[in-house]
Amino acid sequence: MDGSKLVTMPEVRLIPLDMIDVPADRLRLPRPEMVSAIAATMADGHQGQIMPIIVAERGNRFLLGKGSTRIAAARKAGLDSIKAVVRAEAFTDEELQAENLTATLLKSELTHLERAEYLTEWDRLTKELGLRQWGGDKRSKRVADVEARDEEQGIIMLPCSDLEALDIDKMALSRARKIASISSPAKLAVRGSHLENHQAELLALAEVDFNSQSTVVEMILDSDCAATKVLEALTLMDGMSLPQKEDKTFFKFTKGWAALTKRDRIAFVRDHKNDLVALLKSEGIID
Repeated sequence: MDGSKLVTMPEVRLIPLDMIDVPADRLRLPRPEMVSAIAATMADGHQGQIMPIIVAERGNRFLLGKGSTRIAAARKAGLDSIKAVVRAEAFTDEELQAENLTATLLKSELTHLERAEYLTEWDRLTKELGLRQWGGDKRSKRVADVEARDEEQGIIMLPCSDLEALDIDKMALSRARKIASISSPAKLAVRGSHLENHQAELLALAEVDFNSQSTVVEMILDSDCAATKVLEALTLMDGMSLPQKEDKTFFKFTKGWAALTKRDRIAFVRDHKNDLVALLKSEGIID
């Protein structure tokens, strides 16, 4: 879309709350503290509702695209209706969801778990809809069609055609997919805990056997359990004791050694050959 063109701002309408349907498969439920804060603003006669929600026409009703927290806040504030930008009925459910995912990824403060889930679903949807760029300045016909339709309707769409728009590289997308693959029961146990925003531990959890992930999380969050990390929980599950503070260096070394390739082990032995030979002789292992 040519940035030099004058784009008409979409019309904001007042929609009755009981005419708006909220999709049941939202990735994130409204946070109570945010609902309360926004409700207080909405109830303020001076400020009122600052940002409109986004909905799409569905017959004589409306489907929510973005704004589930604002809807919950409006209900808490005792309002009967809410300001909304209305997308035309031609807007599909999937396009509405892709727009919501993009807006959330660009503007919202997400935990590492939430961001992984949003990014993975965004990646799937934009590929499925053909809304992704395929390299260089080339764009799919679908992207051009959507932009032309939106410009005609006076809609300002958030960029959702490539990873660069969201400042995401392929490595970040790969990590997101891995974290998003964690089992649903384990995710449920993680939410609200410190693990939800600990990327390294989430990646480690994703490597654990699918059926054991929930047990690992429960052990880490159990105040009576000595495990504070995924690796420590796995150690206890294997019937081993956690190393004492003075043994941790040895523990890290042995774990690191197990992860080394044969080539790296040979390189290590060559680098420390003299020390290793002297130790082996002192222990009587070699002459």
